[in-house]
Parts: sequence; structure tokens; C-alpha cells
Amino acid sequence: MRRAEQPPDAAPPPPPPAIDLTGRPPRRLCLRVSYDGTDLHGWLSQPNEPRTVQRALNAALSDLLGEPIWAEGASRTDAGVHALDQLAAFTTRHPMRPEGIIKGLNRRLPPTISARAAVEVPLGFVPRFASRGKVYRYALFTHRTPDPLRARFATQLRYPLDPERVAAGLERLVGVHDFTTFAASNGQHKSAVRALWRASLHAERPLNPLAPPALTPAPPDAWVIRFEGEGFLKQMVRNMVGALLEVGRGQWPVERVSAALAARDRSAGGPTAPPQGLSLERTLWP
Repeated sequence: MRRAEQPPDAAPPPPPPAIDLTGRPPRRLCLRVSYDGTDLHGWLSQPNEPRTVQRALNAALSDLLGEPIWAEGASRTDAGVHALDQLAAFTTRHPMRPEGIIKGLNRRLPPTISARAAVEVPLGFVPRFASRGKVYRYALFTHRTPDPLRARFATQLRYPLDPERVAAGLERLVGVHDFTTFAASNGQHKSAVRALWRASLHAERPLNPLAPPALTPAPPDAWVIRFEGEGFLKQMVRNMVGALLEVGRGQWPVERVSAALAARDRSAGGPTAPPQGLSLERTLWP
């Protein structure tokens, strides 16, 4: 159940009981975090930008545990991008149990960010390196008029999409490739070689309470493109989706996806898809 947003004049959560942390051994915990990134400026804390997930987590954890906390994430999601399963690890000397941390943390976080679970991990645990892979999903819906119930988490297309062409384009992306063409030009990667294990397109038929009952189901107007791989470059998923949409609308031949990949040049990769359709769906962690 979604937490109700507190009114502006609501009293802040009571502070935890004061505990002397002097001499206590450090411990490390990993959180599983979800967030609606629509109004956030991405995961990474930035100077003069208060609306980031990392900054909100750091502030809430520091207030809860009574010491400066710095949480590290497994994925640096961009502005407007969502997460269902982000990993975030931090070190503390506070003895509070994981269940208490989750309860106290969620009372301090904004309603668009939620800590769902916490577990003790070794002190050397780094989420970015502990991750064995990630699953991203990109949601789309094809409709001529806006849909306020989907607009925050899916990208609207005002043109029809050919699913068979999109699926054919996806097949050309699977495998171990140099994804320079689909990486942001300002990325900080040392190598653009990544393994994309699986990529798929699925139709969704969300219930429309305003639609009259029909004997024959209407064709799907919502789609999810899912990517699973060991790691992803900055804006890689959005850039791949942008190219696939060009294929799906008939602007690109399917073969151009392979040609773009081989070019290793961002200018050959087509447009970047909007952020609101993208979600980090799962972080693969043993």
C-alpha cells in the first residue's frame, strides 16, 4: 500500500533514541530500493540538486542513525528513470536491526522513494560490483490522446508500432557487442563491450474502465521491451529503444540496427527514447 504524503506542516518523525556509537564496530547493510523517478534528477547526488535518490537516502539514513551516511547504488539511473529494484549499500556503527532501519527509513523518505528490504552484507560489499546483471524494462503505449494513468511510467507513441519489426531488431542486439553506438557520448566507460543476454517484446492489455465490453478483444495498445544483461552503458537502453522505434514505425529497415551497431558511432544510432518509459526492473544479486 502506498504511503500517504504528509502535509507540509506535519510534525517530523521523532528521532531515534540516542546511542553512543563510540567504539562500536562498523557493519554494512544493503537495501533494495524502489522509486518513481518522474520528479527526481536521477540516482547520483549532485551539487546544488536536492532532488536525487542518493541524496534523499543519505539524508534519511543520517537522520535515522545519528551519524553521516553515504549510500552507494548498483545503477546510476538518469533523471526521470524509475527503479523497482535498485541496490544501495551503506556502512554504519548503529546496532539497529534491519527491520527497524526499513521502518524508520520509510518514515523519513519522500513518498516517491521506498526501501523494501535490508540485509547484512560483508564490509567490502559494493553494489555495482556485486551485481551479476540487470533487467531493464521500457514501457510504451500507442494512443492518439494522453493517458494520465500511464503517462508517468510509459512513453506515448502517436503512431502504430509493428511488433514483428521491433522483435526482429531486438534479435540483432542480443549477444556480446561493442555498444558504442548506443552509449551516451559523455559516458565515462573504459570499454563499451557488453553482453546482452536476452531482449524481448511483450504486449500488455491494461484494463480500461471506460471502454464498453467487447466480444472480440481489441489489439494491444501497450508494449514492454525488456533487456537483460551483465551491465549497461549510460543511456544504452534508451538509445536502443530509440532505434527500435524507428524500425517499428517503418523509418528504418531492420538491417540498419546491425549496421548502426557495427558503426561504433553514436551519430549512427538514431534518437534517444524519453526517460519516463524506462525502469530498472531487477538487479541480479546472489
